[in-house]
Amino acid sequence: MGKPVSYDEISAPENLPEMGREDFAHALINGGYPELQTKSARAKPIWLNSYLQGRLNALEIKVLLNLQTLLGQHLKQVLFCTRVLQCCHLG
Repeated sequence: MGKPVSYDEISAPENLPEMGREDFAHALINGGYPELQTKSARAKPIWLNSYLQGRLNALEIKVLLNLQTLLGQHLKQVLFCTRVLQCCHLG
């Protein structure tokens, strides 16, 4: 493992080390989250998979809630227009 780097050293993109996909995944699994520091090599990918699944589920719920809000607004507009048209035909 290399020497620790300071915030100033990594705050500029040009100072970031070049990393391949496999190296990035290895670094993430072996130290990207404090929770992983005490996990065994076998438990690390299990924890990470569970964490990512939880994040995806949270994202799906957020998307569904946003969709519900948009559809609700659209439905209100349709009902309003329908009511206006009914009033026009009755008047």
